[in-house]
Amino acid sequence: MPPDGSRRSPAPADDRRKKQRTISSTKEATIYCPNCGQPIGDPRQPCSHCSHQVRPVQVDESLSSWIPYKNPAALIAYYLGIFAFIPCFGFFLGIPAVIAGILGLKSAKRQPEVKGKVHAWLGIIFGTFFTLLYLSVILMVVFAMSQHKK
Repeated sequence: MPPDGSRRSPAPADDRRKKQRTISSTKEATIYCPNCGQPIGDPRQPCSHCSHQVRPVQVDESLSSWIPYKNPAALIAYYLGIFAFIPCFGFFLGIPAVIAGILGLKSAKRQPEVKGKVHAWLGIIFGTFFTLLYLSVILMVVFAMSQHKK
């Protein structure tokens, strides 16, 4: 207890860190150690307080986060699946969309930084759907023509 008899509680460490972040965010981006919460000068070096090795997170806010240009198979699968909607070409575009989608998924699994899983899956789904749709239409037409001749 302090000599004056008042009871003071120390400020929690979280409040101090929040104040430090607020002050430092106005000046420049400061990186804090995820282990001890102390500010780190150079993120390539271990924390000077607890020796924890910090790996800076790289945020990619460019168009590459939306369009997987490093995974061409996934991108091709996506566009083939979309264009499989065209009635005359749908059957012929759907099968390559499925194949390219599978290749795109394999590429994204091997190298996660290339992204493109969503595009690959959409290519597989659209390609399969439109291939089965047009195949069923072709089979119905053939069946109707064979019944009409009898």
